Amino acid sequence: GGVGDGDSKEGGSSGGEAKGAPPAKSSRAEELAEARRKAQAEAKERRAAEEAAREAARKEAEERRAAQIADIRKEARDLYKIDSEGVDQLSQGFVGLTSPASDEVGGMLVQLQEAQQRLVQLLAQEDRKVMTLPNMAEVAQALSHVPHYTQKLLEMRGEMNDISARVKSMRKRAARVYTRKQQEDNSVAQTRQAAMQQG
Repeated sequence: GGVGDGDSKEGGSSGGEAKGAPPAKSSRAEELAEARRKAQAEAKERRAAEEAAREAARKEAEERRAAQIADIRKEARDLYKIDSEGVDQLSQGFVGLTSPASDEVGGMLVQLQEAQQRLVQLLAQEDRKVMTLPNMAEVAQALSHVPHYTQKLLEMRGEMNDISARVKSMRKRAARVYTRKQQEDNSVAQTRQAAMQQG
């Protein structure tokens, strides 16, 4: 009977330990759950902080880009702005390029006009001689000068054509110089704009 009582006590003791075990497991599970909740909360906070940092960086990049675009537009406006002083300088330069040639052509035209006037006077004199000649021999002599005057007229026409060709050539050359200057200015402007965009 004593042995049975001992067994019963031992059984009761083990039964008491079994009843006390579940609270220990429950406490461990709660600790794990709490740690998991804390980890999730920390991860959520980190994600929120990272998202806020990305948003701030995006806004800063947009503002910087907008400022760069504004600077480029202002630079382009300043670069292509028509300056009255620059136009005057360009006009003076163009006139300076063409003025010597124009003066030379003007002098040649004056000489040609004077030669034509002298020729007209000679023709008028010969015409008066013809009208007052007493016989046909003198008329024939006067008419013999006509081929010479005709040749003179042909030479003058050739000179006028040569002058006209030279004027056209000088105009083309001046236009090429002006176009090349504009191309150089545009190239400099494009280079500056490209450098600003790369910067």
